[in-house]
Amino acid sequence: MVGVGPGFAFAREILRKDKQARIYLIPAAVGGSRIDLWNPGAFDSVTRSYPYDNALNRAKLAQSIGKITAVLWHQGESDSHPDRCNSYEQKLTTLIERFRNDLQQPDLLFIPAQLSFFTTYRNPSKLVVNDAIKKVGSSLPGCKWVKSTGLTHKGDTLHYDSPSARTLGIGYAKAYRKLANK
Repeated sequence: MVGVGPGFAFAREILRKDKQARIYLIPAAVGGSRIDLWNPGAFDSVTRSYPYDNALNRAKLAQSIGKITAVLWHQGESDSHPDRCNSYEQKLTTLIERFRNDLQQPDLLFIPAQLSFFTTYRNPSKLVVNDAIKKVGSSLPGCKWVKSTGLTHKGDTLHYDSPSARTLGIGYAKAYRKLANK
């Protein structure tokens, strides 16, 4: 999977139009983590990690050599549950504000992508999370959401196949360009 994910495709797409760009990707994804685990000090017992703290530490280290310009966000499957989905919008808004404050970058761009539509028909809570992503990505300054319609899975009805992961990365790049040009 190395070299086929959305982050890599994002970087390649940005470089295709701007050969002088310098892009550093800071991997901080934590598969299966609920947004509640993206709070300071929150421990994810499944991955045995501190998602927010680890991401923030990596971002601060990266700030020593450059400016963090955007967060590419693709999370929410574990929040697609009747008991959690209705609070996702507020929690995502709070997370974005926290990243901007903790990194001391009020202009930090935040680009959330919708969850896959592979199993939406079986999980109406996923529609609520996707609506929250769309609302936050449309209304919060410095945010733009990315659609995930038309993408296919790798056989597990959860993870994107390689071409779809690249397509998502290109979507991130298009959203980034629109935000950066403002």
